[in-house]
Amino acid sequence: MQYQNETFLLYEKERKKEEAKKLKEREDKLVEQYEEYKDMEISRIRTTIRIDELAEFENITRAKLQSEGSTPYFMMDGYPLKAGHSVT
Repeated sequence: MQYQNETFLLYEKERKKEEAKKLKEREDKLVEQYEEYKDMEISRIRTTIRIDELAEFENITRAKLQSEGSTPYFMMDGYPLKAGHSVT
């Protein structure tokens, strides 16, 4: 009886570990898909908006983020660069 209980507990532990792994993989895939979509939409919007309007929008957004103490993106030649990434 003790052996069956230990086996069951081991099985449950492995099942939960595998389930967590699959959940993490799915989450990572969804984040990646979102980032791709976001980048495509930013590119699309950049091609449809006037340059002066885009610059004004970027300046307003940058000022708002700085006032909140939050700057998740840096601008490099007019394109967002995620914090922690370098330009090569």
